[in-house]
Amino acid sequence: MDILFSLGKGFLLGGSICLLGFLVDTHFCKESQRNMQEQQLELYNKGVETVQTNIMIIGPMFYTLVDQTLLTHSYEIQFLNILSMLAIHSIGYYGVHYYMHKIPVLYSIHKFHHSFDRFLLPSIGNAVSFEEFFLAYMGPFIFGAYVLRPNEISFVIPIGIIGILNLVIHCKELEDVPWNKYFVSPKNHIEHHEKRTGHYAAPTVNLDYVFQGY
Repeated sequence: MDILFSLGKGFLLGGSICLLGFLVDTHFCKESQRNMQEQQLELYNKGVETVQTNIMIIGPMFYTLVDQTLLTHSYEIQFLNILSMLAIHSIGYYGVHYYMHKIPVLYSIHKFHHSFDRFLLPSIGNAVSFEEFFLAYMGPFIFGAYVLRPNEISFVIPIGIIGILNLVIHCKELEDVPWNKYFVSPKNHIEHHEKRTGHYAAPTVNLDYVFQGY
């Protein structure tokens, strides 16, 4: 029963992010969505299928594993753990993403995400291969939970923040919105999809600017 409860919580978390992504696609980014459906329908459908698999099947399975083995279940908000989880994810994602662009064998697991370069949608932020989803998306969270042993609420909050910001940076309609240079903007990430070089950080701290002065 405990495992089923954990799985249910993971499904609720993943389902919420998945639903939010598709709602933003449909209502705020409807022109981009319409263009993609008209010109790349097969790819669009593949993206939707992949997002649903990653967020509503694979994600909850990993959440269950972490919830059962690494998390505590007190109720206070652990601000230091929240900030640490965000930092671990930011650095972990940057490292994996950077080397996926530098090492051909790793790029082979990342190239699927770049098949969406022509038309970006918020939900497409989660349209990645299983290997990438595990290494770049889930991996930093699992590592952070192992090192920090946060309580569940302090684990979920960073997931929610990163999940929402991942939708934001894939939103073409927000490309020209002013952004703080220390955080990854939609324009930064859209440029990454256009050029496939630079702007490897996502979706929180702009580590490209911090490390290289972008």
